[in-house]
Amino acid sequence: MENIDSNIPSFLIFGMFSEEILLDFHDFIKKAQEKNFEEAVIYINSPGGNVDIMHSMLSLMKSTGIKWHTVAIGDCMSCGLFFLVSGDVRYASEYSYLMFHDISA
Repeated sequence: MENIDSNIPSFLIFGMFSEEILLDFHDFIKKAQEKNFEEAVIYINSPGGNVDIMHSMLSLMKSTGIKWHTVAIGDCMSCGLFFLVSGDVRYASEYSYLMFHDISA
């Protein structure tokens, strides 16, 4: 995995995609826009979670014009993997575990 500039602002998704993470991410996006960030990093260690919340987070992310680096740093499953591949630049540490599955009801 390439070294990422430590001056680039970052956000950590740790755990399930949930309302709490969505609200924190919304705050991060507002800060990013206020400070005119050109790039940002999202570190992901998640077993998945609520697909609707993940879609909301992607909508926020893609509406900014920011260059997004997404980085798997552990489990990156289901929603986590979908979020990872949605970044403009994607990385996975050698210790990451990536998993996807069919949608189930």
